[in-house]
Amino acid sequence: MRELMRLEQTVSDARLRNAIKTGMAETNAELYDYRLRQIAAGFKTLADVPDAEEIDGENVRGFPLPQRRDGDGDRHPV
Repeated sequence: MRELMRLEQTVSDARLRNAIKTGMAETNAELYDYRLRQIAAGFKTLADVPDAEEIDGENVRGFPLPQRRDGDGDRHPV
């Protein structure tokens, strides 16, 4: 994460890891009720939910994360 996002060393690895995990947990908690409603409605994946917006005929909830290429040409999430 630190290398990918080009973060400086001002925050310890333990604090960075904790911040990332906390953000993920908070996001999952905010989406919990929504997820249960969609599962109860019979949708198996987020991309199957019909009320999602579409861009160029593709469900925006199913879009891959933006990526960048490193010096070796490998792709990484942004």
